[in-house]
Amino acid sequence: MLMTSSVRVFSLFVLASIAISGAAYAQRKSSEVLLVYNADSPISTTVAKDYEAKRHITNVVTIHCADSALKTDDETISIDDYTAKIAAPVSAYLAQHKNINFIVLTKGVPIRIRDAGTGEREGGQGPQMPSLDSYLAAIDYPTLPNAVKASLVGSGTVGTGWVNHYYHASEPFTHAKFGGYLVTRLDGYTQADAMGLVDQALTAERTHIQGDILFDIEPDFGLGDKTKFPLVVPSTNVTTEEPWGDWFGDMLRMNDILEATGIPHTTEMTQKFVGDKTDLLGYFSYGSNDSHYDPQAYQSLRFLPGSMADTAVSTGGRTFLPTTGGQSLIADLIAHGVTCCQGYVGEPILDGTSSPTLDLSHYLSGYTMAESFYSGTKYIGWEGVCVGDPLCAPYIGQKLVIPTQASEFTDSHGGLKTENCSESGQDIGSISNGDYTVYRGVNFTGMTQFKARVASAGSGGKIELRLDTPTGKLIGTCPAPPTGNWQAWTTQTCELTEHVKGAHTLCLVYVGGDGNLFNLEWFAFKPTPALRAVLANPPPAFGRPLPPTGRVISERVIAGAFR
Repeated sequence: MLMTSSVRVFSLFVLASIAISGAAYAQRKSSEVLLVYNADSPISTTVAKDYEAKRHITNVVTIHCADSALKTDDETISIDDYTAKIAAPVSAYLAQHKNINFIVLTKGVPIRIRDAGTGEREGGQGPQMPSLDSYLAAIDYPTLPNAVKASLVGSGTVGTGWVNHYYHASEPFTHAKFGGYLVTRLDGYTQADAMGLVDQALTAERTHIQGDILFDIEPDFGLGDKTKFPLVVPSTNVTTEEPWGDWFGDMLRMNDILEATGIPHTTEMTQKFVGDKTDLLGYFSYGSNDSHYDPQAYQSLRFLPGSMADTAVSTGGRTFLPTTGGQSLIADLIAHGVTCCQGYVGEPILDGTSSPTLDLSHYLSGYTMAESFYSGTKYIGWEGVCVGDPLCAPYIGQKLVIPTQASEFTDSHGGLKTENCSESGQDIGSISNGDYTVYRGVNFTGMTQFKARVASAGSGGKIELRLDTPTGKLIGTCPAPPTGNWQAWTTQTCELTEHVKGAHTLCLVYVGGDGNLFNLEWFAFKPTPALRAVLANPPPAFGRPLPPTGRVISERVIAGAFR
């Protein structure tokens, strides 16, 4: 019989996160895409013809409106002109073509709407002005019986948006099931930038590319509890913007998934805005909202084909024309090679930005960039603009490993306790020889490795993996070496000595010498190889796992008095 000193239940975020990568996924078809371009814009027309040829697009709608590729003023269109010149011809086509799931716009189509039925009012005054793309994504929401509007207030703005039916979804998007459409655009400072987005997507699908995913975290804003992210249910009445540190908590949740899977990444938690990175496959930061923002560092970032980015900057997508002053722009990232990114044409408030965990976990599990960004977006008819080829999906067939927080045990024994962790959330500390924690319902089928995130200012020790009871069958032993600080974390990997099938109770038994041994933050099981670099069009002749080169650079370990 287990001696129980603490009883806990797994939180909803764990179950939801596991579902992210659980659905089987197949490559989407060009017949699902509707291409919309502005025939009154030479640039829009050229970009559209290029995309049509490269992706073999057969569904095309031409519109006629002011050319937003030339003047900033024309990047905004009135609701009357939008309705007559864009929504009407698009709706007519969609009514006759039920197979459409994605819509792609090209540079020269306006990016925002004035006097719309949803969107933000700056300062709570004036017209509602949503992103045109996001408004179009919800084109049929007013007629859906289960569509819900949300009130969004914060950061000096007041507005409304639709709760996105596809938010936090764990299956491929279809208009028939979820309603709405996934709308992206091919845009940038120049025609070449817009067309380059497609070239980079195709290159990524055909070529094995290794790079780094960078999370640039501003510690002055604090860290949200990563175990609470991603949020499962969006609020329909946001009265106060969520703390800025919450977005960092979301990043750290994804950091753990990347670390457990073995995908190269760097998480910077210092008072430095990171630049001079030339090998980026992912980038998430607060951009110019970072109190240590360095515009030269931002301009020095360079991206590889297949890369994804988002900056939680209120107006990072306010224009795709060269400008000076104001907040940092995603157009600069596009000019520097990013393949897909999300920005905001107006104040989204943090609640209206996209979840880094949902964005990346979908994308790295084989979903398209459109599905990935929209799965992480709580509200549409709002301020977001997704840039890139909606069919871009370089990672079809890839599987992510979702770690389990050690503090989420169901039973425990001994003097161990949970405590705040420098990497957000909680860890287990005060572990002594003979202590153990219990986790029920662990599926061992196909698993060959065990990974543990550990730290120790003591002598260290070992983690014994036992089935069903603390004295049950030993299936592996993992070292937990000294790291010099109780919050200086390292990831240890060991091979399982027994291949187990089905679900079992897992008992982690901690062994070592006298005193406190080590701390445990999370653990994970994974198959070998856990990561298959399977890319589409055509499948390449390789499948080796990417090297586990994750780094967390933090000043919090030194500054934090955790012992």
